[in-house]
Amino acid sequence: MIINKLINPQPKAIIFFIVFAIILFLIPLHQNSYTLLFSSSHIPPALVFLLSLIIIPIHAIGLNNLVYANSVIKKENIIIAFVFVLLNSFYENSLNNLLCSFLMLFVLNYLFETYQKEQPFYQIFNASIIIGLATYLNPKVTLFLLLILYTSVVFNHFKWRIFAASIIGFLTPHILHLIIFLVTGKTFYMPESNFTINILSIDDIYPLKTHQIILAVVLTITCLFSIYEFLSWLYKKSIKSRKSFFILIFYVIISLLIIIFFDFQSWYLLITPSAIFIANYFTYSKHRSLANLIFLLLLISSCYYRFMIII
Repeated sequence: MIINKLINPQPKAIIFFIVFAIILFLIPLHQNSYTLLFSSSHIPPALVFLLSLIIIPIHAIGLNNLVYANSVIKKENIIIAFVFVLLNSFYENSLNNLLCSFLMLFVLNYLFETYQKEQPFYQIFNASIIIGLATYLNPKVTLFLLLILYTSVVFNHFKWRIFAASIIGFLTPHILHLIIFLVTGKTFYMPESNFTINILSIDDIYPLKTHQIILAVVLTITCLFSIYEFLSWLYKKSIKSRKSFFILIFYVIISLLIIIFFDFQSWYLLITPSAIFIANYFTYSKHRSLANLIFLLLLISSCYYRFMIII
């Protein structure tokens, strides 16, 4: 049983995960030059390649530790990290969104830390600063300020000072940016904020190739089982875990709004919460044979997708 090996993992399982993550990332290079696969108008392809290669495993392990440390999923496992890497099968060259998603990992951690804190100004302020920094990579993440306010409501510590701390924190990087430009005498510029509504259409995702269809079908099946598992066992989760999942649901909603109405390229924001929901299914499902079969299908389809990427 593959999944059982990933619950209460031994050190060799973690080593295997790191090796697997690197190999999966490198698969497309069997028929593509990295200079084409990771081309960028502003950054050397070699740097884009190295940053992507390093950040994805670190992000996966960081997400795994975040979820366990904050008791979102209480069973110690490395399933979350594996699922995150498998969902990165779609990744080719989206360094901005990769970095933005990585920053949002710290935002989630700070928000989860506000649980049962009467005055979580430190955590709220830091989360807002990180969102402010992330806007330089993707201005659309400004909408995640709503996640901070929603978390404050869910964890019962919403006050006008929380709202003020979130706004001040968000503006801090931009104010410091302005001061630096005033001191150096250079022209100040803000991140380009184009919030023009551009609703996602079927033309944006059509036509799909065979390997894309296979992975899409497997992901759809996996997501349906994950949603069913979450709804079936929600009442059995602890209060903290339940509220944390409500925050993740709102995270998904904001990400979908950004993707559908503003920027389809921001799909990467969905990977973090999706990995948690899917890992929750693989961790707690009582139908272990079925869960292992679906995990195996996800593993094979992800590897096949990476193998078939042709630039």
